Amino acid sequence: MLRSLVGSEMCIRDRAWVSVACKDEAHLNDGSDVGEVAEACDRCEHVFAVGVNCTAPEFVSGWLGVVRERTNKPLLAYPNSGEKWDGECHGWKHAEGHRAELREGGGELGDLMREWYSGGARLIGGCCRVTPQAISFMAGHMDCLLYTSDAADEEDSVDLGGRRIIKKKKKK
Repeated sequence: MLRSLVGSEMCIRDRAWVSVACKDEAHLNDGSDVGEVAEACDRCEHVFAVGVNCTAPEFVSGWLGVVRERTNKPLLAYPNSGEKWDGECHGWKHAEGHRAELREGGGELGDLMREWYSGGARLIGGCCRVTPQAISFMAGHMDCLLYTSDAADEEDSVDLGGRRIIKKKKKK
């Protein structure tokens, strides 16, 4: 579906980035190959960047490696906290190996951000359940653009598409 949309004349008429949610480092949630999607985005002149969002942080570095091989466009990374949404219970559950610092900031979040930047991500931030504290931590440790979903401000919400870009101010 995404490949045909990006490749069609009707696709994107204004500049846009395409970001996908993935179940692992190589597959979208529907099972599509991320490399094929990256190639389709690469062919669309209006797509200026390709990203991964609302995906567990442990898959981001591998995703960047797969996609970097298939596109020269800038890469984005704004994963969720690593927690899992349980549609039956209508709530978030800690996944095995969940790391609280991905929600709150600190700890290994700085290491992950540097790894993602080294892997090619140029817009880095958070999606579902990544708190304003974690975004603040990111802003204090990186000289790149940061991205967050408005849902990150809400403790009990799911990302429904609210977007905000934060540009870190250069130190004088």
